[in-house]
Amino acid sequence: MDDYDELKSHAFFAGIDWQQLRTAPAPPLVASPNAVPQTISQPQSAQSEREQKLEEQSKTPWAKFLVPGELIIHMGLVVKRVGFSSKTRQLILTDTPRLLYIDAVKMVQKGEILWNAALRPELKSDRLFYIHVPGRTYNLEDISLGAARWVEAINKFIPK
Repeated sequence: MDDYDELKSHAFFAGIDWQQLRTAPAPPLVASPNAVPQTISQPQSAQSEREQKLEEQSKTPWAKFLVPGELIIHMGLVVKRVGFSSKTRQLILTDTPRLLYIDAVKMVQKGEILWNAALRPELKSDRLFYIHVPGRTYNLEDISLGAARWVEAINKFIPK
């Protein structure tokens, strides 16, 4: 009996053949039911495309944080740093525009970066970016090396 027998017997691991685990073929990848679709087939009109996106988005766990008719433009996990503290949060940019950060474990909104004319994103590296608002700077790290995508997405909503 090894130290992990109690863990291996948990219902989550039901059906796993622990003896053959290293030599068995990998199971097929299945899309997460919580994932927001990255690509959507091209419908006949922009209005029906928006309606289709809203319908698909309404089935995600993130829908409860949105106002009616609001679309998610970009989202992902970031590390939000304040002083010596850091918290992993789901950051969501919507088309209204709004920037929400959510505790993805407890599924509660922890805050919102208030959007105003002075809001400015700043790219620091492939991981790090700042969002400057009057009186505060949000220090964020995109764990998937997508800081540039965040800055680009936010900049699309800032008037030139």
